[in-house]
Amino acid sequence: MRLNDVNPLDQIPVPAVPIILIHTDSFIEEIKNGAESFKRLFKISSLDTTSIVFTPTNDPRVNQILQEQEVDLASYYLQGNQYIVKSNYIHALFSYETEEEDAKNFLRENGYTLNDSMLIGNRYFHYYVSTLIKNATPIDKILDVLQVFHVKNGIFKSDRNASIGQFFYDLIAVNKQLPSYKNLFIHFNHLKTGYPDDFDTIENLLQSLNDRMILMNKAVIELKYQSLRTVTNNASTEVMYHLSYFVVLVTGVYDNLAWIINYLYGLGYSLEHINRTKVKLQNVHNPTNKPTEAYYKNLLHKAPGICKYLLSDKISCLIDFIYPLRDAIQHRSFIKPLTVSKVSSSKKSPVKLLIQFPKDVRKILHRHFSPIAFGFEEDTSRSMRRDYYDIHIFSKTLHSEIIDLVNIICARIDLSELIMLSPEQQNNIENAIKNYEKNPFVGLSVQQDMAY
Repeated sequence: MRLNDVNPLDQIPVPAVPIILIHTDSFIEEIKNGAESFKRLFKISSLDTTSIVFTPTNDPRVNQILQEQEVDLASYYLQGNQYIVKSNYIHALFSYETEEEDAKNFLRENGYTLNDSMLIGNRYFHYYVSTLIKNATPIDKILDVLQVFHVKNGIFKSDRNASIGQFFYDLIAVNKQLPSYKNLFIHFNHLKTGYPDDFDTIENLLQSLNDRMILMNKAVIELKYQSLRTVTNNASTEVMYHLSYFVVLVTGVYDNLAWIINYLYGLGYSLEHINRTKVKLQNVHNPTNKPTEAYYKNLLHKAPGICKYLLSDKISCLIDFIYPLRDAIQHRSFIKPLTVSKVSSSKKSPVKLLIQFPKDVRKILHRHFSPIAFGFEEDTSRSMRRDYYDIHIFSKTLHSEIIDLVNIICARIDLSELIMLSPEQQNNIENAIKNYEKNPFVGLSVQQDMAY
């Protein structure tokens, strides 16, 4: 069976691991410069759970790096009138194209070697990753495939091949994503006396923010899974379910942040009072980004830096555009899936599962973003006269933006400006942060080991 006709994510748990070929010459500079994507790929390749093979290269520095990383680096050799590929994973015939002149002409015309092309053509791999060769899987997508494969099969490891279990995987992942949140939480827990009446409430709100971000990670992985496996109409309800939950979690994070800011800065609202309906990160948009809601008018007085950040063009747009989608999910006509085949000259056209969004989503996104960056499918939407989005792109992009927003807001909340700290308090906080970073289960060393 030709492996590139098989999607290893179609059956979970899978009977075999994904087999991946990395076209090394496509990524010379990324490997030399230590690109984050390749740091992650090297970590995953060090596990005993996957087969990732790198094609040969003539670049001496890249060869040195790959050898130091102990990756499965293939070699080609000529045996009679045929070429053989040899690596830890594979030892097989792959080409009868042995004329040197033909190889030189191919390299000059295409920018990559004939042997690389012939190896890919033999389909010994589920995926091949390249920027030079057509129809290849992009590096960021292959990292998503590897994450989904491990998580959906219950494989939770650090790059030291140490099993850590799902609980610690979830905890470490969110700690790695939100370092500013973790520092804020540590600071707050050492300053209980500064909030004698509201300590329990604030602590619960901070923990709820953390919990929502953990659940958001899970929802995004589920959406990746449904997008990366072979798409059929059977996936429609699964995608609607996980997308709906993802959107509700996003607006829940916004509410969490609004209430945390309210209590830490003493804006005067209470979860137990009728005025709680005024606590929200939405502000009626105006071209000058002036605070129009009572919440923002109070925030401008107490925390002008945070207020201006939340009302900036980018962040106000990011906050506002999700609400038409949330309202459609909770109150009005529900989001609708559409399975489409992308036009292709190949026999097997790739299929996408798109979701119809309210047109207000795109209208608001246009204030600052390109809707295409959030997965807007222009051609399909034009032909269907409705707005359709690629869920893989949408969820990944929005998730990344939410992580950045939470980190920035938590970093801007400076409790030392709100509460006068004694030298002893300051010392206790510094020691607590150091102890957290050294923690063998959730500290920085384990976070750096996380591969997916």
